[in-house]
Amino acid sequence: MDQEPICPPLALGETISQQLGLFVDTQNLYYSAKDYFSAHLHYGRLLECALRGRQLHQANAYVVARDHPAHGFISKLSHFGYRLHLRQVAIHHQDNGNIILEGDWDMGIAMDIMRALPIFRSLP
Repeated sequence: MDQEPICPPLALGETISQQLGLFVDTQNLYYSAKDYFSAHLHYGRLLECALRGRQLHQANAYVVARDHPAHGFISKLSHFGYRLHLRQVAIHHQDNGNIILEGDWDMGIAMDIMRALPIFRSLP
């Protein structure tokens, strides 16, 4: 049985009155939890632990969808309060016959964080 993780207390300088922005790269977190810990990430619990009683201004979840997006996963993220950003996976065929799937959100997330800096007092 998996033990429920305990959220850490607010750190020095963090206060309940802070508005929080959260930017979640769902694919990277999913595969990191799966590959390194043989675990599943609960995105609702992630949001709860990031907030720790502070005010949520915006939680963004970045998802790379294949041909058929995972509607159940997307519905759960919406239910938890995430604002969804969807991108279709790009398929690149190489000359040697290999196929490379690309769905990188890194620059999109970085740009959203830069645009949000004037708004948020805290980005965990």
